[in-house]
Amino acid sequence: MRKFKVNLQFIVIFNLFLCLSEILIGYVVSCTNQLTFTFNALYPIVNEHKALYQGLIGSAAILGMTIGAFSGGKLIQQGRRKWFIISSAIGIVGSGISMIENIPCLLIGRILFGFTCGLQSVCVPRFIEETVP
Repeated sequence: MRKFKVNLQFIVIFNLFLCLSEILIGYVVSCTNQLTFTFNALYPIVNEHKALYQGLIGSAAILGMTIGAFSGGKLIQQGRRKWFIISSAIGIVGSGISMIENIPCLLIGRILFGFTCGLQSVCVPRFIEETVP
């Protein structure tokens, strides 16, 4: 019977880096939805559409998370590491798009960033499960 040597330091560091992606979920849900006053100051929205735009901006990331979580099961069957890297790239692009100062770009960027969070919420626990002995 073969004994395997477990590198505990590698496992701890590897899992810490993977768990950092799980922090994104809390960030999307708690922090980014509380920016209503900042968006009101940044975007001069007409009063009759203010509530609509605030609702869209607040829920765009949650919509992206829902899409990412539902599609994550099928996508990670093609390769967890591959989709972890692809979703990280999508998240970087989504963050960059949301920095453009108009509302459609902000909504698209937040949906892409939310998609990343949803996909990684499915991908990372499975990735850790396969890695830890």
